[in-house]
Amino acid sequence: MGKEFLKGKRIAYIGGVDSMVRYYRRCVENWGGVFHHHRGKSAQGKEAVERVINTADAIFCPLNINSHYACSMVKNACKRSGKPVYFLRTSSISAFRNALVKWGRSLQSA
Repeated sequence: MGKEFLKGKRIAYIGGVDSMVRYYRRCVENWGGVFHHHRGKSAQGKEAVERVINTADAIFCPLNINSHYACSMVKNACKRSGKPVYFLRTSSISAFRNALVKWGRSLQSA
């Protein structure tokens, strides 16, 4: 994947492991995207999650680290905004990278 693979697309990552955020960010930015992150804590408020989702082109959310409530909140916000959401089985960088490549390639073939 080249530097322009994501062509400035805004990628939101909800939740994840705090110590891994820099790797998620690097993955997106190395491919020419803009990274947004929300810790996924419902205490931070539904509105904060919705703001991140509304500014993103695609949303990625790991299931193994977020609560059922947080995942439901993300799913509903994505439905309302019409944004694509990818629920990842794990918060690993490889799971994120694979889903990001799949999404990016779907844009190129459209």
